[in-house]
Amino acid sequence: MSKQKIIALFFIFFLCINTSAQDIQFQRFNSVDNNIVNSIIVTEDNKKIIGTPNNVFSVGGINDTTILINTIGAYVLVNDNQNKLWMGQTNNVLRDSEFKHSYPLSSDPEHTFYSMETDENRIYIASKDGLISFKKNSDVFGRDSITYQNESLNCKRVNTVHLDLKNNIWIGTDNALFKINSRTGIPKKEKKIEVTCMTDYDNSLWVAGSDGIWQFENYNNWQRLSHHQNLTKSKIEKIIFDQKGRLWVGGNKLFCCDDLECIQINEKNGFNSKQPLAMAIDDNNILWIGTAGKGLLYADLSKEEVVEEVVLENETAIEPEKLIENEKTIVEPEMVVEKETIVEPPLEKETIAKPVVKTKKEKDLERRYDFMSGYADNNILLLIDVSNSMERENKLERLKSSLNRSLLM
Repeated sequence: MSKQKIIALFFIFFLCINTSAQDIQFQRFNSVDNNIVNSIIVTEDNKKIIGTPNNVFSVGGINDTTILINTIGAYVLVNDNQNKLWMGQTNNVLRDSEFKHSYPLSSDPEHTFYSMETDENRIYIASKDGLISFKKNSDVFGRDSITYQNESLNCKRVNTVHLDLKNNIWIGTDNALFKINSRTGIPKKEKKIEVTCMTDYDNSLWVAGSDGIWQFENYNNWQRLSHHQNLTKSKIEKIIFDQKGRLWVGGNKLFCCDDLECIQINEKNGFNSKQPLAMAIDDNNILWIGTAGKGLLYADLSKEEVVEEVVLENETAIEPEKLIENEKTIVEPEMVVEKETIVEPPLEKETIAKPVVKTKKEKDLERRYDFMSGYADNNILLLIDVSNSMERENKLERLKSSLNRSLLM
């Protein structure tokens, strides 16, 4: 192999575009000028309800302006099964968006609302005093008899409350996870772990806390994945799954986790906050994140780039400075938007065998560790590595070794 050919390959190697979560780019949603966003929910008609310390807003999409809903801020928000909005206001008053019902929980200026959930009959509030519930459908709106103080749950704080896909209410405390019996209303301890937030995905309950992230598979089997653990020593504020099945974890850092690894999302992705507080995915696959200090951020996950493999058609020596001029010698990759599958470019039957169909996991491993496989007499198949750092997997040394072997040949 000629020296000029090696230079061309080396140059193309550095032009590789990352096709993993590192391609995601966040932007600030400037229509919400508050630097703190406490809560975000998505309604049935795909509207986003945004709770800040000063106001509550509604917004349709990334190009829309906000609509003011409430001139009092909110810590937590929830929509009930009748699409009615309930707000845990910053003045510690529970109120609906129609202003028909309101109830003060505390005259103490200290933050009272930690989390809020609703089922067909009740509103559940994780508060500084414990779990509080309200009957929604009674003639007189007020506190329900089902109220559990911290002492009765053997905890110092109720962190979160969650309604799962089977309409069970879960209570996450600093000491244990409880499930409320649907018939008796009595909470039963399910697991002795600290729980700060929960979500549902793939017919399973997912739980986050100081012990990491747990999956309650099919709601009957506890398990955990090793790469989901030890992501942060700080409180995990929110976990959520996107439409591609990736788990997003927000604490003092933001992570995106697939089946193999968790990647930190940072300034390179336009995410410049050190404290995500709220997350939501809308029907357009746009991820919305409320932060403590950087306002409301969003990323359009439907526009992630996926890059094809590149085939060099001949061994004509190409100097790096001529690569830009001779753009026709490089096959431009096709961007696939909706799916993460990579479309193979056409291969010449005489020189290169037909590729074997592989699973996503096998393709990920092939992209990472076999980035220069597939040599032929007149064609070189360059599998583009998509990791965010050459040093991370020692690819620079492997590239040098591979090139030296080629020169010796």
